[in-house]
Amino acid sequence: MTTTDRTAPRTGLLTVDGATLHHEVRGEGPLLVMMPGGSADAGIYDAIAADLADRWTVATFDPRGYSRSPLDGPVTEQLPATHADDIVRLIEVLSPDGAPAALFGSSSSAVVALDVLTRHPGRVSRVVAHEPPVVELLPDPEAGRALFAAVRESFRRDGVAAAMTTMAEGLTPAWGEDRATSGPAAVEAGSTAREPEPMAPEPERAIPEPEPTAPARPEGPKGCRRRRPRRCPRRRPRSSAACTPTCPSSWSTSSAPSAGTPPTSRPSRLPPRASSSGSAMTPGAPARRRRRSAGPAGGRPGG
Repeated sequence: MTTTDRTAPRTGLLTVDGATLHHEVRGEGPLLVMMPGGSADAGIYDAIAADLADRWTVATFDPRGYSRSPLDGPVTEQLPATHADDIVRLIEVLSPDGAPAALFGSSSSAVVALDVLTRHPGRVSRVVAHEPPVVELLPDPEAGRALFAAVRESFRRDGVAAAMTTMAEGLTPAWGEDRATSGPAAVEAGSTAREPEPMAPEPERAIPEPEPTAPARPEGPKGCRRRRPRRCPRRRPRSSAACTPTCPSSWSTSSAPSAGTPPTSRPSRLPPRASSSGSAMTPGAPARRRRRSAGPAGGRPGG
């Protein structure tokens, strides 16, 4: 059998007490019956049935009174036991050797699956009951029974849309309290209902202040490097006129200021410079440019 043959549904009709069931079968292997919940039909399991068809014989169906499974007569009271008998009849047809089947039920059909397990345990190997509304196991079963009774009454009086609205309202937590009171008392109870406490605001996160940083040193033009000015070397004056502020004419290069008289500047420690004639230069003498004379051959320049 090819993959296309396994995933292609094989449809059939099964006659049961008071209805005719439309069912679809895919794949090969152990029998797995998947029961739709609420007002759904076999089409809700098309995708998953194709995925499981390589290792299971997947059977889906339309419950009695839905889609392609018409009732033989008028609508009567629908009980979990009636739908459970339909499942047992389908298992007997699809598993003629008596091998038990795996059973999956969701929502209201999960209650039917539990009923099959309770009354026909030999016909099922395992049961997966997904979200069964078993109100008898809840802490307050009376509220659940009141909800289902209100949904049933809304359906009989106003139709499917009203029943679905009642069911949606019944899923809210305050539904039981609202239904327990009626008339003006209900309005008063609703007005005095405790409002949810406001949530405390989250504390603001302190943002650390940036640490002070030293100011950036100014930069010169691009490609220019700031350099420290070079200190000019101390140069010896060439004449007495050049050192008049620091060397008064009354001072001799070999004399020192008299005791008790503070000098205005330090006297020069340099020896007097000889002139080109060989005599020492004295302060006040005119300055002459010194010429270098060539010394003897192979020697240093003269004087």
